[in-house]
Amino acid sequence: MIFGKDYRSLIKEFFDTRISEDESLILYLKYSGVLINALDKVVAFDVADLLGKGGVDMVEKLDLLIYTHGHYDHFEYRNCIELFKKTNAYVVAEPSVASQVKDVIPPDKLIDARPGESRELDGFKIHFIEGSHVGPITLYIVEYGGLRIFHGGDSAYVPVKEFNADIAFLPVGKPSPTASPTDALKMLMDLKPKIVIPIHGSESEMRDFENLVKSRYPDINVVRIREYSLAKVKLK
Repeated sequence: MIFGKDYRSLIKEFFDTRISEDESLILYLKYSGVLINALDKVVAFDVADLLGKGGVDMVEKLDLLIYTHGHYDHFEYRNCIELFKKTNAYVVAEPSVASQVKDVIPPDKLIDARPGESRELDGFKIHFIEGSHVGPITLYIVEYGGLRIFHGGDSAYVPVKEFNADIAFLPVGKPSPTASPTDALKMLMDLKPKIVIPIHGSESEMRDFENLVKSRYPDINVVRIREYSLAKVKLK
């Protein structure tokens, strides 16, 4: 049970909730695991095994299944394969993760996310950015329908000035040894997002980051989402 709900009912609520064309529905799992429903597309990042027992069965649709790297709190092999078989989503993964699943996921559905490259597929354009972490990590800009989403895994600061974002998921700390509120703020300064959602951090780190943004960039909307909770955000 999570906050009075089980995983299955929470994921069902995610898919049952109606949203307008100018809204995005976000399910924040834990660490940097998120599901985003916007513009008739569903994108998942770093879900590891965070959907819980039976959670995969409740996933009705998934267009992109994205992994920043292979650490336990970001990627889990069996869950990845189950989600792919259930949804036939494109799996976009940092190269060492892609190599683990290439014998099961066909090459036309598996995208090897090599930093510095970009790919276009079925209305999406995805940019792969080299992050800074313990071991290799790929960060992402996902573009579709005029919407741009950035996901920073649990990376330390890396320059992303050549990109901008409407929604930025920025890691602020624990249990990452590299992410921090100040590094997240630096990425925010580069990306200039309309909406920023702090992920992968303790409650105090989330609060510190929110205070930094509000004091320096009061026009940017900081949306705090509790673990295993839903939030609607306006895209315009």
